[in-house]
Amino acid sequence: MTRQAADRLTWRDQEYLVAGVRSSDPFHPSSVDLQAQAATTANNRGYVCRYSVEDAALYLSRLRLFHPDPPALNGVAPRRPFPDGPLHLYEDLALRLDFTGGLVVVDELVGLPHVVPRPWGYARVFELVFEGGQLMASTDFSGEVAALRKQLTSLEQEDGADDSAERYRRQSALGWSFVDGYEQRPGFRS
Repeated sequence: MTRQAADRLTWRDQEYLVAGVRSSDPFHPSSVDLQAQAATTANNRGYVCRYSVEDAALYLSRLRLFHPDPPALNGVAPRRPFPDGPLHLYEDLALRLDFTGGLVVVDELVGLPHVVPRPWGYARVFELVFEGGQLMASTDFSGEVAALRKQLTSLEQEDGADDSAERYRRQSALGWSFVDGYEQRPGFRS
């Protein structure tokens, strides 16, 4: 599988990858009557979001959308970077989102990149919890994830006691054990 383009989030003047989401995505094009088109193997959803947290509020700040002819969004006209393609960019959106749920965000890759960002492959891991688009809590899980990374490394070094599919399942379960109810991102639902 091709590595997927990840959503990003800027918080406290730092950019993070969105590795997990609890509830639903903070933004989906259908919420503003847009239909994204899967256009590349690196973007099965047909869109990529860049979020920001400003004054404890969640915003959609940038959107890359595969669509033949999308309208303006939040007063911002899309720009087409390639004249013959369906990719459109919305920049400086400042679209306030009414998201209730959680995001696991990661930074500082410490291993090889995966198809989708996995928390245990990053040095800095935070959970951000929102209610109605307002940041209610942030938790630094970097220490817990570093400990999980050690356990996962030992699983990878096992001498073939089980098949790779079973080892992958155990790694995935253990790698997300620091939070409950999260779906790994980017998702593949439309």
